[in-house]
Amino acid sequence: PMFLALQDPNDGSDRVFLARKDGVIQVYSRSSGQYRGDFLTVPNVFNDGEAGLTELLFHPKYKNNGRFFVHYACPLAECGVPCDN
Repeated sequence: PMFLALQDPNDGSDRVFLARKDGVIQVYSRSSGQYRGDFLTVPNVFNDGEAGLTELLFHPKYKNNGRFFVHYACPLAECGVPCDN
């Protein structure tokens, strides 16, 4: 799989998140690099050409509000929604 984004939520949890182009977001230990499991799979992400999950961002107050954001691109003909989500 192709990893496109590495993010630290800055919540003191020793976690980093790797976003894969196919829509899977995985969790790893920051200190050991050990895989901890999948955090989320974004549904209906097309992984073809330039399409796919492109970014993962955590809200500056993620520790308190749990908000995070994903950005993905898809071909209009394939998903039926605007190409920039």
